[in-house]
Amino acid sequence: MPVFWPYDRLEDGREWIAAGAAKAGRNPNEIATAPFITVIPIPGKGASSKAREIISFYIGGMGEYYKQLLSGFGYEDECNEIERLYRDKATRKMAPDAVTDDMIEVLTISGDPLHCRREIARRRELGMEQPIINLPPGMPWPGLAAFITALARA
Repeated sequence: MPVFWPYDRLEDGREWIAAGAAKAGRNPNEIATAPFITVIPIPGKGASSKAREIISFYIGGMGEYYKQLLSGFGYEDECNEIERLYRDKATRKMAPDAVTDDMIEVLTISGDPLHCRREIARRRELGMEQPIINLPPGMPWPGLAAFITALARA
């Protein structure tokens, strides 16, 4: 599954995978649900700011795929506004402000390592068999290394 698949809509993805598996003559139960999860190792408002930046980039700057995907999950108005703002260089810096708190909640995980580990475990209970941790780009390696180490121990 791609990055930014809402965790509360995993069953939709599993149904799509099952349909594709059936067409290919494969057993869908042999296919692991392995979505990318954007984990932002920053507590507080810094995390939501980084999440808004990343989500707006994917919706506004990565072609139509993520806009269409998230529009299909009920975020059409938000995606249209994000795209409108992002596509115009004069308003691009405003695009992250159009990402809602709900989008951040269902598309990312942020906070200290213990919280992130608990949230990953909770999402696994919802059907994420093999979550793939996607750390945000542009963060200094020493901080990311410390977070990964702490996350592994948490």
